[in-house]
Amino acid sequence: MACSNLAITWASPKPSDHDHLSSRAFLAPSRLLFAPASASSPRPPRSTAVYCGLRELRDRIESVKNTQKITEAMKLVAAAKVRRAQEAVVSGRPFSESLVEVLYNINEQLQTEDVDVPLTRVRPVRKIALVVVTGDRGLCGGYNNYIIKKAEQRMAELSTLGIAYTVISVGKKGNTYFQRRPYIPVDRFLEAGNLPTTKEAQAIADDVFSLFVSEDVDKVELLYTKFVSLVKSDPVIHTLLPLSPKGEICDVNGVCVDAAEDELFRLTTKEGKLTVEREMVRTPTPSFSPILQFEQDPVQILDALLPLYLNSQILRALQESLASELAARMTAMSNATDNAVELKRTLSMVYNRQRQAKITGEILEILASLSLPLFTTTTTNDAPPPPSSPSPPHSPPLALIPPLGGRVPLSQLLPASPRPPRPRLRRPRGPEVTLSSQCLLSPLSPCSRLRALSWPFRRCFRQVEFSHRRALLAAGAKNQCLTGNPIDDCWRCSGSDWRQDRQRLADCGIGFGRDVLGGKGGPIYVVTDPSDRDPVNPAPGTLRYGAIQEGPLWITFARDMTIRLNEELLVNSFKTIDGRGAVVHIAGGACITLQYVSNIIIHNVHIHHCVPAGEANVRSSPTHYGWRTRSDGDGISIYGGRKIWVDHCALSYCADGLIDAVMGSTGITISNNYFSHHDEVMLLGHSDDYLPDSGMQVTIAFNRFGEELVQRMPRCRRGYFHVVNNDFMAWQMYAIGGSANPTINSQGNRYIAPTNPGAKEASQSKPCLLLLLLPASLLHS
Repeated sequence: MACSNLAITWASPKPSDHDHLSSRAFLAPSRLLFAPASASSPRPPRSTAVYCGLRELRDRIESVKNTQKITEAMKLVAAAKVRRAQEAVVSGRPFSESLVEVLYNINEQLQTEDVDVPLTRVRPVRKIALVVVTGDRGLCGGYNNYIIKKAEQRMAELSTLGIAYTVISVGKKGNTYFQRRPYIPVDRFLEAGNLPTTKEAQAIADDVFSLFVSEDVDKVELLYTKFVSLVKSDPVIHTLLPLSPKGEICDVNGVCVDAAEDELFRLTTKEGKLTVEREMVRTPTPSFSPILQFEQDPVQILDALLPLYLNSQILRALQESLASELAARMTAMSNATDNAVELKRTLSMVYNRQRQAKITGEILEILASLSLPLFTTTTTNDAPPPPSSPSPPHSPPLALIPPLGGRVPLSQLLPASPRPPRPRLRRPRGPEVTLSSQCLLSPLSPCSRLRALSWPFRRCFRQVEFSHRRALLAAGAKNQCLTGNPIDDCWRCSGSDWRQDRQRLADCGIGFGRDVLGGKGGPIYVVTDPSDRDPVNPAPGTLRYGAIQEGPLWITFARDMTIRLNEELLVNSFKTIDGRGAVVHIAGGACITLQYVSNIIIHNVHIHHCVPAGEANVRSSPTHYGWRTRSDGDGISIYGGRKIWVDHCALSYCADGLIDAVMGSTGITISNNYFSHHDEVMLLGHSDDYLPDSGMQVTIAFNRFGEELVQRMPRCRRGYFHVVNNDFMAWQMYAIGGSANPTINSQGNRYIAPTNPGAKEASQSKPCLLLLLLPASLLHS
């Protein structure tokens, strides 16, 4: 259950976490704290439904408890199935040991003979069959992803060597993956079953046997997951055919391991936790008697035993893969159970706080209805305070808040009156302002009940705002480098011409992307050719040629140009696209994609009229290119990227989003940009169910959201988002939105709503949450 009235605030159990949310931070842009002090500092705690009702919080706590029970039950089921997988390996070991024993002794008999067995025949490799073993179900962490990634790497290696390949997919997850990629040749789709048996292994063995003997393929490789421990499993590749007549298991590099050495793993408990004990077991292989004679020719016996040995090796791989899948699922459910416990603890804390706040608010409403005196002020001279009327019977006096700075001390209470006398507030001078006590004293009650008491707060903060504004304007009139924008003041006014020191821009970052290096320390690459003829083999001088290079590179432009990209521009890590000194447009085609890269700076580029592209090969580095599916048509798509900074860019008229950050992207700053003429402006977070986005951290600062914008400025899911000092103008639907419990810290933004009554500055109104100290006797009563 996600609360629809999620507060745009930062909820933290520590009072010190709110230090950077002072009134000075709201009103003085140059003094804002944009990000933690270092990358190693802990990220801010997540927010949890601050303004949900007690009933909603209680229901959510019960839901988390039920989910915890489910995940713990799934963990225990996976642990029991791991034991069954172990028993299956142990029960099949006597047959495998006897088979290996016979193969060893027959091989000793045939050492001097020229053996010609079809399954051991080595041929020049022109085509390889890859048997990929995956799982049938999900909820097992990255188990299936690891083996599929290993298969993709092997297929890329074979393509580089010019060797053809075909795939035999085993497991529902692998079948689904390869069926959605018709460009990968697949010979057959098979299913392993819940508990592998010789029947499933025989089906795979028959298929690879027919392919190898008929010379359709010259080699068969088996890709499966080797069980190491409950928290680790390694994807491995073994050569299945041609077989070794000695009963050895060989990898793709020709390194062979004696199959008589086997690892026995047992699931045990230690200190209440599930662990795995391992031991190396050497299969005894006693030699045959020298007087033993074979009734048939040893070659014929070997020809009959090798298919059995092939079947046993496939069965062993299936059993190892199943054990790895179950161990991964047990680990994933254990982590899910731990997360449920932590979430339940956090929700219970929020529930207790909100319940206590509700009780306190009811007490204060009763107090206000009795017309009890609240506060008064005296001037700073030594004149005696006016006499106060006695308190009502059995009514203890209210506790006083000590004055701040000694500006206007709070000495005593006055009789109740329709409106308290206005205190004489001294006009603040300069940006350093000491607030008087009236700015900190107010009861916890709806604003409508205490409207007469709210005027000191408005006046205090108004005076602070005017004072800061005058100070900034006066400084800017004397020095153009003191604009209040820390980014522009940094690179424009460094003491030297920025054209001679372009890379100083990398030192001017703010927010969560403040540590982005971009192409700092690398050479300067100048774009002289605006064309994009070949996305696989880009020409030197083009933007794509510079973007795909390895290592740091600072990309600039020789003149004004408009670049129409035929396919997505896949930018490699440690790159800066610096459009200063020229008018650069990327328009009319595909646009920029930052996929699993880091340390990217995009500065001063016009990005507009982006359209979907794809269904083609695109190069992403000097050593790799691959098939790209249909893109969405984003202006800048950040897919699993880290340390990204987009600054001083203009974005409009794109097919999907202007800037989208999904799939666990983090460490992003979006600053000083101009957005206009678009529907879905900015999406931060893949989906409500994608948990890795919980670690997303994005700063959105000094941007202008201009004309003809509809929604998503931004739309946030999970994660932590700092939206500060932006200008929102006349949106058509809504400005900032969120779902899946994000933490949105909104500071110092200006909102000018459109004339449409359905798109106001605020969609809901909440009671004021202000402070009052009560005596303990009143709370106990």
